[in-house]
Amino acid sequence: MKLYRAKLKSRKQIMAEIPREQQGWWADVCPGATMTLRDATESDIARCSINAGQSRDPADYLCEACERGSLVRRIAINEITEIPDRRAPSSPASPSDTAVAGELPPLPEPTMGLWSEGIRKAWAEAMQQSAREAIAADRRARHQAGVCGIPTWQERMSEVAEVAAPSTTDAQGDA
Repeated sequence: MKLYRAKLKSRKQIMAEIPREQQGWWADVCPGATMTLRDATESDIARCSINAGQSRDPADYLCEACERGSLVRRIAINEITEIPDRRAPSSPASPSDTAVAGELPPLPEPTMGLWSEGIRKAWAEAMQQSAREAIAADRRARHQAGVCGIPTWQERMSEVAEVAAPSTTDAQGDA
């Protein structure tokens, strides 16, 4: 998956260059912001709401890199640079390079036989925990900044409670 660092056009540029019917949430929420985006997929197009008459071609969009990220039209991008793939570094992997990608760094050949299965499992769990913590911190920061639109766990739990609780109109209708 390719990741990009993209700077959106300013509000002034968006209003001047992009017709209102082609503007999305990004025009109101974060003009001029720098975002981490990835290429959009067919599943992103199917999941997200797109105004009638607008392109449904994934090539016309980028998507936020977080889980269930929102679409951003490519015409809204002012500057874009590809972020190098951290899973395939040019130099030997270090734990900090692979912790973000959620993978274990390769063990040097002479050390392979010295590591017991228990040490290997502990190392794997530590790397996975670090990656989960980094992802969770990023999601919290995005939610607090209002960038990604991911509900907090409190919001999710309140939605579950609302769905699970029988309404008073249902109880009256059964009587």
